Amino acid sequence: MIPQSGATRQPQNTPIFVRGRERPVGYVTGGVFRKSVRASVHFLTRPRAIAFDRSTIEDAENAGALTVEVTDSETGNVYGCALDTIWRHSFDVHRGYGNQVALALPYWRVNNQPPAPVWESNQAVKTAQP
Repeated sequence: MIPQSGATRQPQNTPIFVRGRERPVGYVTGGVFRKSVRASVHFLTRPRAIAFDRSTIEDAENAGALTVEVTDSETGNVYGCALDTIWRHSFDVHRGYGNQVALALPYWRVNNQPPAPVWESNQAVKTAQP
């Protein structure tokens, strides 16, 4: 048997689950929590934001994630941000789907393009919730 060096090993995929479900919602690989969703169903429209079960973000962080990437399976767009950005700028979501946090779209890189300047305060985003 030939020992493998760290440079040739593939990073481990750590599945991330919503508690009580058997299928993972995403995976942490190489410090990145990746998940794929349909934006028309899973993105918030008012305010425009991407929401997560709080437990999945906590579990991803515990598995070593430093960044998050969400792929919109309908368009192929990839939304990315630092996990720290989610904790600093997210807001709580209470819409009947459990304990969730959401981050407004202006905070996300899209297809590796830097986010647009954020002019709206986080309080304004919270106020815009129905």
